[in-house]
Amino acid sequence: MSKKLENNVWNVERCAGCGACVVACSKCILNFKGEGEHPVKKDIWKNVGYTTSKLDVCHFCEMENLILCELSCPRLVEDWPDGPLLKSMLVRTAGKMKSGNPNEVISNLLIGAMQAKMIDGAVISDVDRWTLIPHPVVATSISDLVESVGNQYVWSPTLEGLMDAVYEIDLENVAVVGTPCVMQALDCIEKADSKALRYLADRIKLKVGVFCSSMYTQEALAEFAETLKIPLFSIQSMSVSQKNDLLKVVTYEGETKETKLSETTKLIRNGCGRCYDLLSEAADISIGPIGASDGYSVALLRTSAGANAFYNAVGWKLLEGKEGVDKKILSAAKEAKKKRKRAEMIDGLSVLMLEALRDPSRVEEARKRFAEIYYQKTTGDRKKKVVEGREGCGTCSLC
Repeated sequence: MSKKLENNVWNVERCAGCGACVVACSKCILNFKGEGEHPVKKDIWKNVGYTTSKLDVCHFCEMENLILCELSCPRLVEDWPDGPLLKSMLVRTAGKMKSGNPNEVISNLLIGAMQAKMIDGAVISDVDRWTLIPHPVVATSISDLVESVGNQYVWSPTLEGLMDAVYEIDLENVAVVGTPCVMQALDCIEKADSKALRYLADRIKLKVGVFCSSMYTQEALAEFAETLKIPLFSIQSMSVSQKNDLLKVVTYEGETKETKLSETTKLIRNGCGRCYDLLSEAADISIGPIGASDGYSVALLRTSAGANAFYNAVGWKLLEGKEGVDKKILSAAKEAKKKRKRAEMIDGLSVLMLEALRDPSRVEEARKRFAEIYYQKTTGDRKKKVVEGREGCGTCSLC
């Protein structure tokens, strides 16, 4: 498998956990059955007479310079531009029981798309009713969509479900619901120059992104239950309110329990700290609570596919929308993205400097990257301090 993926993503805890490399692997040797936050490579052994040797199954991909796991990984893309935006709307479910819950809005959006034959299935997140561990599922009927609880801010490798949808069920028109990293992974798959990945990309007809600042580890569920003094099996759903700094848990008994969101950061996946997309900008339509008024979610219509799905659901009287999105709060989310982006650049510099220690030919590249990140222009009477032949932060000549 890709050494670049292993060294630049897995070994430095930058893995998004999206599952893209697992579904892209043509040899089917990657899976999430290990204890870490990234996939593990399955060892393949071959017996020849009395000799047993481990096969290098990745050799053929490397020989053809077509490393699919690397091509599909969103963490290997250095810069993600702002996504398109056609229109922003406040949205909620229509009918007698109106709801602005993002999961219910997404469910009705997909139901409308399925009724209109726009899609024949959707890769969504659900939880095991006994263990409450999240896992991806493929919904092929309206009842599947209604029964699913949706994204619960607890990690599961969403795109493993895409493998089942395409290769097992053989769906032609698939919707995928996921976090920003999942949307970025789908974008990588769609843009890759590979027939194998094109086969996947051609089946994806609708990308529904959820707003996300971070995902919790699966082990977090037990700690949430202990903190809130409730049995683990009583948790029905979870939601996040960044505006009020709250993590809300709804039980099957109808009770709502709350804890401070800021006190749960230790339970966040390591890879989430490297993400600077909060609004799923690579999606066709993004849905979440940021910028919404009470009783509504925000829907960001980004492409014609997303807009068509939204207005189709409105036409089926499954959703209703109106103007009134708080664009100042959305802008604040953009600013948060920029801060995280700088942190990601610094993280990438650390990786590059480690590589330069192994490969002296990359020292110059590391030096230039350092200058790009830390060098700041001065104004007024203050002048840039640049050592001859070098450019640094301007405070010393050590670089």
